[in-house]
Amino acid sequence: MGNVLLLITADDCEMARQQVSEGTWPRVDYLELADRLNADVVDLAAVRADPTARRLDRMVRRGAGHAWLASRMLPQYDTIFSDGEHIGLLLGLQLARKRHRCRHVMIGHGISAWKKRLVARWAGPGIDALIVHCSSQLQFAIDKLRVDPSQVYLLPYQVDVDFWRPQPGREELLILSCGMEQRDYPTLIEAIREMPVGVSIAAMSHWSKDRNRLQGRRLPANVTVGSYGYPQLRELYACARFVVVPLVDSTYPAGIATILEAM
Repeated sequence: MGNVLLLITADDCEMARQQVSEGTWPRVDYLELADRLNADVVDLAAVRADPTARRLDRMVRRGAGHAWLASRMLPQYDTIFSDGEHIGLLLGLQLARKRHRCRHVMIGHGISAWKKRLVARWAGPGIDALIVHCSSQLQFAIDKLRVDPSQVYLLPYQVDVDFWRPQPGREELLILSCGMEQRDYPTLIEAIREMPVGVSIAAMSHWSKDRNRLQGRRLPANVTVGSYGYPQLRELYACARFVVVPLVDSTYPAGIATILEAM
């Protein structure tokens, strides 16, 4: 494949690598990919370290800093991988105008959003392979964005089964709910308000930019909301009688990571 550059929306890949080696983090796909391909990585730490990239992320939108850094490094690489459309569409716009360029692979998490679909039509010539996580996004890319079916790949979400393994512990009368993306926690709270069961909500995510729909809301006495590290969350999974994932309507597989971790 030649020289590969990964554009990753993670705070500090080297710190994540250390935590994985210590057993306090699950293995993550971007580190596995970097190791397999012997790839270089541009993460959020690199964006923050560059004044122009940092300013673009703040003034234009998240992902602009990654795309700008990558544009300066194009001659050094044969393939660039964008871990989301927030980076990949902006980079695709730049690559679409170049006659001779590197190969560009992008993950599309939710490309059916109307703002993204407009940009995707212009950026399409600058994206050589599109990876999606569910069949609805795959079908949308083919039917609405007119992406060649040979350029779209369906890759379901995955988790580290060695980390998210059954734990010894006493099961409690506890309902656990986790994550931020497209969550409908208000409906869950109303459903269990009078029930004689404890509910723990881990309203946090390392990736989601969705707003916390619980902010400013009065909670029943049987509901607690917190933010937990991976080892603590694994212990909660072990204690819970049920894991519930309440969702608003969504065109992409929000909540799937929680479901897989709980299994």
